[in-house]
Amino acid sequence: MILYLMRHGIAEDISSTGRDADRVLSTKGTLRTAMVARALGRMELTFDRIISSPYARARQTAEIVARVTGFGAEILFDQRIVPHAGFDEFCDMLRENDDANSALITGHEPSMSRFISGLSAGGHLMIDVKKASVTAIQLLRLRPQPAGALLWSLPPRVFDSVA
Repeated sequence: MILYLMRHGIAEDISSTGRDADRVLSTKGTLRTAMVARALGRMELTFDRIISSPYARARQTAEIVARVTGFGAEILFDQRIVPHAGFDEFCDMLRENDDANSALITGHEPSMSRFISGLSAGGHLMIDVKKASVTAIQLLRLRPQPAGALLWSLPPRVFDSVA
């Protein structure tokens, strides 16, 4: 399986409800996320599955990528990829989706950097995951503990030339 891990785009600082889970993408975040999604389409990346944190900003990020890339299936929402989610629970989610050849996961920091490091470097990689960045990991195994090879990790500015 190839995993594409994408951090949500730039979001408002405070939601109208005051709840972190309700923070939505800003105008700049929506535009930048759409630019990255267009670049993913031009790179001819396809996803068998899109799984998102249920938080509004991650959900919107997943919906933009799905729409722009022509993803036709239902987006799945999973609590195991909210901010501060645990690596073991994330691994359980991956195992439950082992029938996918490729999956896009949209989530948050600090979870995304922990997931990337845990999968590709046994937890020893320090990575700065920018908003709307995308990281590709080739999963080499799911059991007993998921492990993979880091293929690439690109901040959104790199996609400017591709979009």
